[in-house]
Amino acid sequence: MLFICWGLFISSILFAVYKFPFFSIKKIVFDGHFIQTDRAELSKMITPYSAKNILNFDIKKLYHDVQPYPWIDHIVVYRKFPDTIVVQFNEHELLGVFESPKSEKKLLSKNAKLFKFPENYAIPDGLPIFIAEPTEVKKLMRVYTELSHLEELTNNDLRITSLELNPQNYWILKLNNTIKLQLNKGDINIAYMQKVLAVLKNMADQNFKKMTDIEYIDFGYQSGVAIKYRS
Repeated sequence: MLFICWGLFISSILFAVYKFPFFSIKKIVFDGHFIQTDRAELSKMITPYSAKNILNFDIKKLYHDVQPYPWIDHIVVYRKFPDTIVVQFNEHELLGVFESPKSEKKLLSKNAKLFKFPENYAIPDGLPIFIAEPTEVKKLMRVYTELSHLEELTNNDLRITSLELNPQNYWILKLNNTIKLQLNKGDINIAYMQKVLAVLKNMADQNFKKMTDIEYIDFGYQSGVAIKYRS
């Protein structure tokens, strides 16, 4: 009988605490920078939680409700007693567009994470395009990061607009001067790319026909290159 009374006493205390206004959620605070995520939309989704008690508030449910937002990269939800819920988040930093023959087109972040296109999202001009199997994302990122900072590119106002690792394991690179470069099979590095760009510079210096007439240059030969001109 004593145990029953004690149990009822504890239950009544807990019930009173859960109903006590002091522990009602009065504030939901966002800790993060709203760049792409719509603050009003996110606030509207979270508003129903403000009527709850902070003690029995379902953090996991809120986490799972917020996580699907396409621009949210990382999120942490925690209680700040006595009456505040904090939603801490980071957005994806957009690097480019990722395409793969076997999966839908996605966006690629600077942390090498793929995420879905947000609804009605207009792709900004000038974003590089990456083409490969999803398993090759980190390799693409490494090569792109190394090559895009080459002085031979930056000093000549050149940038990579497309980088592809095709199924045959050849690298295909396109620059903003519209020339497509088919590179070696396997891995490529800075030293190799410097040689490629030196060949391009030499061709331009020698007025090797019109560079703008060139569609692509194939560097996959041991003693020379193959050039295809636009028809």
